[in-house]
Amino acid sequence: MSDVPGNDDAAVDQPFSRRALFWVIGVGVASFVLAIVLAIFMDDPDGTPTAGNDSYSRSALGHKGFVELLEDYDIRVVRSRHTSGTRAGDHALLLVAEPRLGTDEQKEKLGHMLEAARHAVLVLPKRAGYPDPQKRAWIDESELRPQSDASDVLAAAGITGNLVRPDHSQSFTSPLGEGLPSAPELHNPQVVAYGEGQSVFPLVESEAGVLVARVHILDDPDDEEGRDLIVIADPDLIANHGLGDGDNAAIALAALEKVRPAGAVVVVDETMHGHVATPSLWRELFSFPLSLATTTVLMALVLLLWSAMGRFGKPLPPERALAAGKRSLIDNTAELTRYGGHAAHALERYLHATVQDVARASHAPAHLGPAELREWLLRAARARHVGLDLVALEREVAEIAGPAAKGPRLAARALATAGRIHRWRQEMTNGSAGHSRAS
Repeated sequence: MSDVPGNDDAAVDQPFSRRALFWVIGVGVASFVLAIVLAIFMDDPDGTPTAGNDSYSRSALGHKGFVELLEDYDIRVVRSRHTSGTRAGDHALLLVAEPRLGTDEQKEKLGHMLEAARHAVLVLPKRAGYPDPQKRAWIDESELRPQSDASDVLAAAGITGNLVRPDHSQSFTSPLGEGLPSAPELHNPQVVAYGEGQSVFPLVESEAGVLVARVHILDDPDDEEGRDLIVIADPDLIANHGLGDGDNAAIALAALEKVRPAGAVVVVDETMHGHVATPSLWRELFSFPLSLATTTVLMALVLLLWSAMGRFGKPLPPERALAAGKRSLIDNTAELTRYGGHAAHALERYLHATVQDVARASHAPAHLGPAELREWLLRAARARHVGLDLVALEREVAEIAGPAAKGPRLAARALATAGRIHRWRQEMTNGSAGHSRAS
């Protein structure tokens, strides 16, 4: 019988077919790449668009268009859902647009946020919208908010002023030194009449009040630099519905650039719109789109743990009691001989059989007795220049088979002697190295 082909064992060891393995790898790689692409290019990481006055909103009252305008001018924008003032600090620009202040705690929070940022833009609230029942990202209608909402924002920012909504159209101008565009298009415009004793520098104003002002605030008398705050009284300048009207976008962009440090990031606060999220590595890992990559890694770990268990994939067929093939038969016989302690006896039998085989191959006379045959073989060995001595081999075999031969290295000695017996046979039948039978 022939041996079992090796590729059968390899096929049994595979837990998956090649096609299934390609599918597992392909799905894992595709989901990981998709997660990276979506993390880079997806507009709204939070998924659900809103209809409110925030930078996620595409509705008429939203600020998403203004954020995209800034990005078109290569101004980096970061939407902030935690500690916005601290994140802006001394080197970035904080943008707080139409904050909602319903409680004293929220008013205090706004004040602390503005104090933490050295450069900030504050946009006062004006309108409230009601989402469309059919399309939640749009508004069905809107109305003017109470003037007190804007006054509360001014007070929380530490600014004294009265909100004014003129009942007739206004003509706006910009001081000559500021040079801002001054032709906004506003519906129901609102401006601020600032109180005395403040460092207020109008950028765009009308006879009723200031539309855009630069306010310099000293929180600490020892702080000579203080804070620069741009106050935009009417959010129509940055709202999606008014961004393309008149000089609205140009005025808002120019005002922002008045206080933005060169090359600075614009941190858009969203905590005052209710979009608060404390940083959490675990939440980010299990939030879309990073959840795709996380799932891929978890699947890989599950497969790794599964493969390390005692049972994985297709069950292995039971091994044969005795494998087929001559080599297996020889190996099994040798193992049984070694296990039973019969190495010395087997070595004696091997030497006797080898001597008889060499005698027949050398055409020794058939009538010779054991002693005469030994002498004949010794003469033949000298004639053929055989390097091994038969007498020495017989002595080694006798020592191994003797009663004094014991110890764990007995089998190793027997194996080494068997190797020399085999080499003696090869040299007797084929000639030693450099001396063939023909010589």
